[in-house]
Amino acid sequence: MSRRYGFILAVGALMAVAASNARLSGRAPSSGYHEFTLTAKDSGFEPNLLTVNKDEKVRLIITATDCEHEFRLDAFDINQVLQKGNPEIIEFTASKAGTFQFKCSVYCGKGHGKMHGKLVVL
Repeated sequence: MSRRYGFILAVGALMAVAASNARLSGRAPSSGYHEFTLTAKDSGFEPNLLTVNKDEKVRLIITATDCEHEFRLDAFDINQVLQKGNPEIIEFTASKAGTFQFKCSVYCGKGHGKMHGKLVVL
C-alpha cells in the first residue's frame, strides 16, 4: 500500500471516529445540528436529559428497543411514533428557552411511567 493511500485511510478513520464521538456526546457535528442518539424502552429514554442552546438546530435519532413507543415533546409540537428496531430522526429548532418535558405518549407496559426526560434550552 502506498504511503499516500495509507494516509488517506487513516484520515478517513479519524473523521469517522470523531463523527461517532460527537453523536454519542450530543455535540454538534459538521452538519450544523446538535445531534443526540437515544434509545426508548419501557425503563425510560436514554439519555433522558438533553441540553442545547436557544435557536440551535436539533436532530434526535431515537430507536425503540423493546416495543412501539411514541416520543412526545409538546413545547415543539412533536409526537413521533417509534417502531421497534427502526431509528426515527426528528429535527427541529430549539426556538424558545426553558426546560421542557418529553415522554412516551402511548401506554407501553409496566415501565411507562418512567418514560420521560427533559430538554433544557439555554
